[in-house]
Amino acid sequence: MKGATILRWLLPFVGTGALLAYLLRRIQLRDALDAVTLESALVIVPVTLGYGCLSVWIDGVSLARLTRYAGRVADVATCARIKAASYALGLVNYAVGAAALAVLFRRRVGLGLAAAAGLVATVAITDLAMLILVTGTSTALFTTEAAALRTSVAVTTIAVVFGGLAVLRAPVPLGPLERLRHLDLFRTVRSAPVSLLAELALLRIAFVLTFIAMGAGCLLAFGVHIPPGPLVAGMASIALIGALPIAVAGLGTVQLATIGLFSAYADDATLFAASLAMQVAMILVRAAMALVFAREFTREAAQATRSEAEAPGT
Repeated sequence: MKGATILRWLLPFVGTGALLAYLLRRIQLRDALDAVTLESALVIVPVTLGYGCLSVWIDGVSLARLTRYAGRVADVATCARIKAASYALGLVNYAVGAAALAVLFRRRVGLGLAAAAGLVATVAITDLAMLILVTGTSTALFTTEAAALRTSVAVTTIAVVFGGLAVLRAPVPLGPLERLRHLDLFRTVRSAPVSLLAELALLRIAFVLTFIAMGAGCLLAFGVHIPPGPLVAGMASIALIGALPIAVAGLGTVQLATIGLFSAYADDATLFAASLAMQVAMILVRAAMALVFAREFTREAAQATRSEAEAPGT
């Protein structure tokens, strides 16, 4: 329905506006602007540019491996350009960007829609699992709490990640969960060789770590020093929160999360400025990638996604 489509596009803008308005009622905008200096900008620009290039290359490698498993051949450069093209829509709404990515893989690589959606979902599921694993591991390794608590955190993390994988790949019927397990979205996780899943997991851990390193660099540019444990766990949590499709490119959600998680290490205005500068730089880098390196893919993704959204029954 057209009304539902319009609402889906407007929701992130409303969410960002509401969250930023709430934060600016708590923070003096002048204090946040005063925290931005030429020195901080000179650090953030190369840090986010390096992250943008490295992350899209990791995405390209990951998608190329999965595409090959699906029976199609696509080189890393093509997969990276397709991923870059999806940034143009993903900056507004993560879910819309994922849909555009699936559409492009269906058209350009020759995958069926279910297979293309499954490929995109496999990367997203693996990212979620690796974020949980990194968060739990860093908490268990670096927390100052008792050993018993650290052990319980580690065990719980392992159980969540590997238990979920075991459930999806279990050779026995799962009763009411069987229909859920056999959704096309879980096909690759359910049936791919363990070696491929292990390779994908390593690639996605590298992806998560590049985001954490980028976040650490941006915080250091504003003089915010955070110990390794809270930094890793906090940035992994921020990545999860920023992906929620309720704000434009995570604007508002990331600032709120950054202030909530790191308030012990800097004042709210500095954390707000650091996280906002990081996101603005990331948006500019990704938008430039979409327009410069994948212009024709970007145009095709926008047209195809709009056509499917406006089709009867959507």
